[in-house]
Amino acid sequence: MLDAFSVYDRLKHFFPEIEAFRVPLEEAYNGQSTIGKQIDLANAIYECVGKNAWANTAEAPVDSKIETAKITAILNGAKAFFEEHDPDYYEDIFSALITPAGRILGNRSTSGDISHGHLPSKKELSPAHAAMSLNLALSFAAYYFHILELSSGKMNYDEYAGEEGFNEWLNTKGDRIGGASYSWLLYQHDYDAYEAFFDEFQSIADE
Repeated sequence: MLDAFSVYDRLKHFFPEIEAFRVPLEEAYNGQSTIGKQIDLANAIYECVGKNAWANTAEAPVDSKIETAKITAILNGAKAFFEEHDPDYYEDIFSALITPAGRILGNRSTSGDISHGHLPSKKELSPAHAAMSLNLALSFAAYYFHILELSSGKMNYDEYAGEEGFNEWLNTKGDRIGGASYSWLLYQHDYDAYEAFFDEFQSIADE
């Protein structure tokens, strides 16, 4: 199941500017957020992930072109990354994830809003559309990180979550820093150690 805040933590590591949207995300899931804030948060997630995926394709243009592109162009450019690296890629599923970015969110770039942590209001969409857009954006981000890890041959961090999973076991061996768990810090900054601890965890489980 999708854990919005787990996805947010991973987004924050790749895109520090997303940190400005922690409070809007909490408000959205507590039912206290405006429609406009939810839409802009969804748009920001689509943009950040789409730009990163596009930049990781063989035919990616220069960074300045990616940065100034509209959301539909960004996601069209990102499509090649998923086609190449997802062994189970399905056009219909990908389209279902990104279509709202063009048809519901529109073609407006929010890069300026992200950098200043500003969330302008958009009242023309319904609460249902806003909630759907935000959840699809988070699903798109989770999908991207899964395929990114798959393409690099790395373990999928999310597969080892859970109360008795490897990540929780590893968290007992170190402290949180800045809100990030010890397992996540190792996964991002010392992956070799993360794998070594996983071997230890498996050997204990086999005893």
